Amino acid sequence: MKKLIAFLLLAVAASFSAQAQVTSSLGLLYAPDVDDLELGALVASFGYRLDLENGFSVQPEVRGGIGVIDDRFGVPGFGRADVDLSNIFGFTLRGQYDVANGAYFFAQPTYQRIELDVDLPAGAPAGIDFDDNAWEWGIEGGLGFRFNEKFGIEASYGVIDNDEVLNFALRTWF
Repeated sequence: MKKLIAFLLLAVAASFSAQAQVTSSLGLLYAPDVDDLELGALVASFGYRLDLENGFSVQPEVRGGIGVIDDRFGVPGFGRADVDLSNIFGFTLRGQYDVANGAYFFAQPTYQRIELDVDLPAGAPAGIDFDDNAWEWGIEGGLGFRFNEKFGIEASYGVIDNDEVLNFALRTWF
C-alpha cells in the first residue's frame, strides 16, 4: 500500500512538473510601522507557476526568511526593550497576469507566522504584551518586470494583520 501511495504521489508530481514552471524569489520584506516598530526580513520563496489562459497563471508558494531590521521601544522608568524579528514562514497563492514586454501584475493572499524575540529591560513589568508566534492572514499586490526567461524584479504592497508591508525582490524562473 505504501508503494502504491508513493507511486501515485510521484505520478501527480510528474504531471504537474510537465505543466508547471519552478519559481523562486529573494528579497526584502519591510514593515515600516508594526505597533510603532520598524522591522524587516530577508525572505526567499519557492513555488510552481501553473499557466492558465490569456496570460493568467497561479503560483502556490512557500516562503521563509530571517530578520535583518530590528527595533527598540521604551519602557517608561525601565529603559529600552529590544525587538528582534527572528524568522518568517508562510504560504501564498499568487494570481498573476502577464501584460506585454515582460511586465506583469500579481495579487496573493498570504498566511504566515512571524516570530519576534523581545528582550525587556531588567525589572520591567510582565504585562507588556507581544504576540511573538502569530499566524496571520494578509493580502499583497504588486507589479514586476521580467528581463528574460530566467530573471526579473518585482515590488509589492500588502497588509498583514492590519500592518503595512513592502516587498522588493529578485524573481527567477526555471
